[in-house]
Amino acid sequence: MKAPRNSKYDIIYVFSGISILLFFLTLYLFKKRVKNYKTEENHTAEIENSLQTVDFTELEKLIIDNILTKSKSNATMKVEDLNKILGLGKKTLAIQKKTRSEILNRINHKYKNLYFQETDLIESIRSNHDKRFYNYLINSKNIEIFERGNKKSLRQSDS
Repeated sequence: MKAPRNSKYDIIYVFSGISILLFFLTLYLFKKRVKNYKTEENHTAEIENSLQTVDFTELEKLIIDNILTKSKSNATMKVEDLNKILGLGKKTLAIQKKTRSEILNRINHKYKNLYFQETDLIESIRSNHDKRFYNYLINSKNIEIFERGNKKSLRQSDS
């Protein structure tokens, strides 16, 4: 004959086992979450640092200089002039528009990050002659901020 089992101890062993499993599962998930948070935080910091150290390319500087010169004389840069600088004269209209948009967005993004501004450096306004097209300019406030920032960076590079 078999001895009767004590079900009270069986329940204690089951709950103890489940408690230990839950403890280790919670510990594992907590460590994984902390690791992901630190990785995400480091990645965000790397992106912010890389954006702040990126300077304008030669083509971007050429575009800025041309628009800056026209804006100082109260004129705007026409789409055709910008296309000429970008070498887009023989490309389709869709490619011209896409390329212009990409480069102007990149310039404005770099300006915002390098100069800690919320406004775009290069603004687009509808052409008076044909409302389908845009002209480009830099407003007087951004001209002042941009030139002040360039003088500081020139002084630092001379040192």
